[in-house]
Amino acid sequence: MEQFKSVVNFQGGDLEKEYNKLNATLQKSESKAAEVRNRIRAVEDVSEALFSEWRSEIKQYTSEALRKSSQQKYDVTKKKYTELIKAMKRAEGKLEPALAPYATKCFS
Repeated sequence: MEQFKSVVNFQGGDLEKEYNKLNATLQKSESKAAEVRNRIRAVEDVSEALFSEWRSEIKQYTSEALRKSSQQKYDVTKKKYTELIKAMKRAEGKLEPALAPYATKCFS
């Protein structure tokens, strides 16, 4: 917008207002997308720590029945977690394609 204004000696108006509105929306959307990415990474970090601790605790059980029970719960939980992370990453993967056309519209 700044280059356009300098080339054609354009002073604001409706075009600049619309550009500023679109640009603000794009910036907000990109910020929210970054928040989603950061939250997914945080979930992964915390989950890996918890699963690691759980695996260590399973090894410490002296009762075979408790060890097997905990291992079964671990396996079910890990499977559900893996499915959840895959779904989160699929959703994350849709962020950039959704933002790209908007960015192109804003800055073309």
